[in-house]
Amino acid sequence: MSDPRKVNLSLRPDYISKPAEKVREWLGLNTASLRAMREADIVTKVRSALGPQITALNDGDLAAMVREWAKANGIQLPGMAAGAGPGESEIVARLKRLFASIPTSVDYKWSNGAAVVSVSGATLRLNTGGLQHAVTRSWGGDLEFKTQAPGVAFTVSMGEKDWRLMMAFGKLAPNLSELESVFKKGEAALRGALGNLDKVDWKNPSKTKQVFAPYLDPIKSAVNAASKSAKLQAGDLSLGAWVGSGPTGGAAGGVQLTIVF
Repeated sequence: MSDPRKVNLSLRPDYISKPAEKVREWLGLNTASLRAMREADIVTKVRSALGPQITALNDGDLAAMVREWAKANGIQLPGMAAGAGPGESEIVARLKRLFASIPTSVDYKWSNGAAVVSVSGATLRLNTGGLQHAVTRSWGGDLEFKTQAPGVAFTVSMGEKDWRLMMAFGKLAPNLSELESVFKKGEAALRGALGNLDKVDWKNPSKTKQVFAPYLDPIKSAVNAASKSAKLQAGDLSLGAWVGSGPTGGAAGGVQLTIVF
């Protein structure tokens, strides 16, 4: 049986929006009886009430809509942090566990229909020993990798002192396992960059891109997978604000090298 969430050109334009609208309508009609319930219990109740009408939506989609409904109605769901955006607490928790081996900061921002989650830390903490010497003595530039797919944009950046992974998406967060996969592959790219600093050509984006292709290709695949479950509505997210592009697929300027892949 085919996965209904995969891209299928034969699907109706309202394949996702129609069941989503049914969920929002049901939540609105049952606000009084739901306001004291936990998010997971509301998701279960929605699934039970609407059944086959919402088979196109997974539980992550429903949870995001429950949070939207709660925020719009000024409802503080049990266990939900004040001011939290869709999926915030769970996304932050998952990423903190993913990067538990290295000191990091996880930041989540939700504004005007777009969510941006970033993980950052100290470059030297990624690796030790000989690589510390390479970073502090032989490298003084900023390296950045950027990619995007419909509904999702991802950036890997590393400087002499700090590194950052940043992902932007819309109202419905990508499946958490897919989001986690993107960040895990982004971390691998950071470590790969540290291990190949001597091969970075600051004046030749294409050459450097080839060196890091083994790390970049898995990120691109993971971002593409995440984009299939992002389900953005038109105007939800302006990817151009996060990911640039150029006729040569990259641009070098000063001591910063940007690779678009």
